[in-house]
Amino acid sequence: MGVEDGAERHYVSGAFKSIYHLLIGWAAENGVRRLDLQGTEPFLSKGTFQWKRRLGSRVIVPPNHFGDKRLWLQVCQDIPAVRDFLVVNPTLAKTADGLLEAIYFHDEQRPPQFDFSARTPGVDRARHVDLDEYLVPLL
Repeated sequence: MGVEDGAERHYVSGAFKSIYHLLIGWAAENGVRRLDLQGTEPFLSKGTFQWKRRLGSRVIVPPNHFGDKRLWLQVCQDIPAVRDFLVVNPTLAKTADGLLEAIYFHDEQRPPQFDFSARTPGVDRARHVDLDEYLVPLL
């Protein structure tokens, strides 16, 4: 799906998003039980993730070539900007037992950003990570 010539007005008006709602309606009326809404980056702060979550979609590791790919987030410095980024961008991670979990970073000055909800089918749990403990190896 797409918009001819990437015309911004179709995104602003909501016409592009209506395509998904029409697709879901068509699927329900025609017995289609599963739709691929495509992926998004593993950040709960992404509007795409939150929109799909509100639709009630299930988060899965994709059953295609993207299923073996991972985002490697390497933190090389413990500076305020890095801490700010980690706190305002909670992530999804795959656990050792294959489940998906939400990771909310925080420290004394930066509370976890729970306004970026991970409550959706397929996200099995949430973990809170104290940045003072997480970033210790960098000291």
